[in-house]
Amino acid sequence: ETAQHLADLRQRRADLIETRVSAGEDPRSATLAARADLSAARHRVADALARSQQANADLAKALGVDIVAVEGLRLDPILSGAGGAEAGSEAALWRSDVLAAILAYDRAEVGLRLEIARQFPEVRLSPGYSWDHGVVKLPFNLALVLPPADLNRANIQVAEARRLEAARNLEAVEAQVLSQLARARDTLSRAGMQIALIRDGDLPAAQGMANAADRALKAGEVDQTDALAARAALMEVELTQIEARGAQAAAVVDLEAALQMISDPGAWQVLNNELQTGLR
Repeated sequence: ETAQHLADLRQRRADLIETRVSAGEDPRSATLAARADLSAARHRVADALARSQQANADLAKALGVDIVAVEGLRLDPILSGAGGAEAGSEAALWRSDVLAAILAYDRAEVGLRLEIARQFPEVRLSPGYSWDHGVVKLPFNLALVLPPADLNRANIQVAEARRLEAARNLEAVEAQVLSQLARARDTLSRAGMQIALIRDGDLPAAQGMANAADRALKAGEVDQTDALAARAALMEVELTQIEARGAQAAAVVDLEAALQMISDPGAWQVLNNELQTGLR
């Protein structure tokens, strides 16, 4: 709506300037400048409509409904994750993909320890039970398992290679997660700074200029084209603020994605049990 309103203002101003140019009051270059501003405003409207249609399509797909069902639906922006900018890097390391990489490394470590233990002779003691004509017998079997001729060095090397690969994968996953988190936090911070600058600086200044132009128009000090220009400049700032808020909302979504911690208690319990089992 704001973009369309801006385009309407630009249209009115362009029409007034053309009238003045036809009357010989302004040079021809004034018309060219006004038409350029009008074209930019129309492109902005087209871009806003395209983004709105794409957002409706994405929302309809996510909800599993027809796009007609979400057209005209208004959603209030909820920046519930804005406080996530203060989230520590430790939180991101509880993501499911990081925990899966930790679990893979833990399994590789346990496998290596097992292969190292197999380089020594293994004594196996297994109890038994038998019933022989009313007599209970509890025999014990004693077995000695010798290591391979190479003292299991080949299997140890394979296990070491697997652990090294798991360690590299864990480092890569952690680095990717921390990089994603840093980018999301930086984007959110910059969006917040831009909104603050617009709110505290650009918007009050543009509002003051628009109000001054309206007063000057009523006093007959300027004509309507100047007042429309000041009002259009104010709407440009308002559009910039809307776009900055959209960028902030997108940054919040990216930050929440970077912090995608396990929320399902059942899934967390299963993964935690596997980790504890591996450590034992």
